[in-house]
Amino acid sequence: MLRNFRVISKISLRNLVRQRRRNILLGVCITIMMSILVVTTSFTNGLTDIIFNKLMLYITGHIRVSSTESTSSLSRVTRDTPRLIELIKENVADVQRIDETISVFGRAIGNRKTALLMLIGATQSQGEENSGDFVIDAGDFNDIFKEDLYPGVVLFKNTAKELNVKLNDLIYVKFETIYKQPQSPALKVVGIIRSENMFMDMAALMDIRKLKTFLNMKAEESMGLNVVVNHPGDRLRTILSADRLYAALKPEAAGVKASLTARGKRVSADVFALKVKSDAAARKLAGSALVWRAGGVEALQKDTNTIALSASTAEALGVRAGDKILYSYTPKYVKDQVERELAVAGVFDDPAGFKPETAFAPDTLFYETYYRNLPKEPAAAPKTGALEKALLPEWELLPRTADTESSMKKMQELTRTKWDGTKIDVSTMYETGSMVLDMSVILNGISFAAVFILFIISIIGIMNTMRMTIRERTREIGTNRAIGMQRGAVRNVFVFEVLYLSLFACVVGTILGFGLIALFRLFTFDMSDNAFGMFLVKQHLYFLPSAFAIVFCFLFINGIALLVAFLTARRAANLRVADALRHYE
Repeated sequence: MLRNFRVISKISLRNLVRQRRRNILLGVCITIMMSILVVTTSFTNGLTDIIFNKLMLYITGHIRVSSTESTSSLSRVTRDTPRLIELIKENVADVQRIDETISVFGRAIGNRKTALLMLIGATQSQGEENSGDFVIDAGDFNDIFKEDLYPGVVLFKNTAKELNVKLNDLIYVKFETIYKQPQSPALKVVGIIRSENMFMDMAALMDIRKLKTFLNMKAEESMGLNVVVNHPGDRLRTILSADRLYAALKPEAAGVKASLTARGKRVSADVFALKVKSDAAARKLAGSALVWRAGGVEALQKDTNTIALSASTAEALGVRAGDKILYSYTPKYVKDQVERELAVAGVFDDPAGFKPETAFAPDTLFYETYYRNLPKEPAAAPKTGALEKALLPEWELLPRTADTESSMKKMQELTRTKWDGTKIDVSTMYETGSMVLDMSVILNGISFAAVFILFIISIIGIMNTMRMTIRERTREIGTNRAIGMQRGAVRNVFVFEVLYLSLFACVVGTILGFGLIALFRLFTFDMSDNAFGMFLVKQHLYFLPSAFAIVFCFLFINGIALLVAFLTARRAANLRVADALRHYE
């Protein structure tokens, strides 16, 4: 069998050399097809990588957790960032890193010029990880982390030009803190980044710690968390991780282990908030579920600085409705105690499921104290009971959404309604950036269309070549059959000819494809004022060859060649010997 293989291979290679012109033509076609496939798959794979691992990474991360807090106006602030980070680590698989996000829009004033600017907080680790994504034309990015009289800022080249500033000049940026207080710090330009696209030009990078200070934010606070995972292209896995995190964020009741003081007596009590202001159903529930000895829910609703005590707590303090007590607790991240003088709005029988030393405050009190000063020791309420739905939760979870449109509608509804407290949103880039990610589907569709067109061309080319070859060599086929060559051997001669030619052409095409990629990478495109600049990396086309895609294309083309050659050669092998010998061309 091995001997037959050697003989057939030798005949096939000899025939390839004998019909050089036609075989070279077919080989060139296959080479061009393979090189086109290598270039197009590498380009579309590169664009997908830009969308997944660069563009969306900067905007939302692969999974984003954000909080919105409202008293009189919306404010994006996450008060307990360390707690959320722990929950993310416990519930999201394959976390590569978790980035805090701090940013604020403002108007920058340079040398007699102004421009809109978005200050973005950066850490040293983020700077090191993303340093390869931009080119510093002047200065040093790491200078923003140095202690100086004026905090450092890094601008993009187009913005620096618009502000008429250069390295070491000062700019003033006007913006508001998270508490709507005006700020206008002086910042020193310590670096200028080469502009690559119009969307990034507005960004200005500075030390995240200094930006937090300007925004009146504590070290443990952030404006959201961007989670970067090791499997961004796995849509289902990323969404399932976000759903698991969402389920883990189910809130407890907002409760505080507080100290209540009156008449020289002190009691440690669990204090919870009742939704007496925001929820009529909760007011009714609290009024019926508690057995009131004096006062009631109405008194809690009327005044923020009130509290209702259990009978055991009131007795231990020696107070009754109308008396004053001092309410205090230790915050989680602040040294100073939170203290409020409160009026006793009512006394009720010790509630079932709660400890005897329990008190309830109006939700308005917790909006002013609890959310901005989270307790070091939170109190735990019973999971079930008559009062469960009347208690104010730590936060409210916004519903999960499926795409950008529904996500935008959700946020629009949030801004239209009046509410207080904290609302947490969990989203993935597949939802918040579905419109951008759809571009990846379009690009893959274009790549598939190119493969399909080349598939048709290759079939036609190989079939025509095979038919012409068989027609010209019909008498040769008859002679070989007359001297004893079997049908399978005749067929395999033609199959091996095409297969050897296709293998060689695909190898050359792969090499040519990589050569074209290297050539295209040499061209520089200045698209700093063009939206398409987002698809360039350092002003160059971005190609990301995929071993899987290249191997697939290689096997695809050779598989087509082998199939077409086999079907055509089988007809040649089935010719009658007499008919083949009588054939005249």
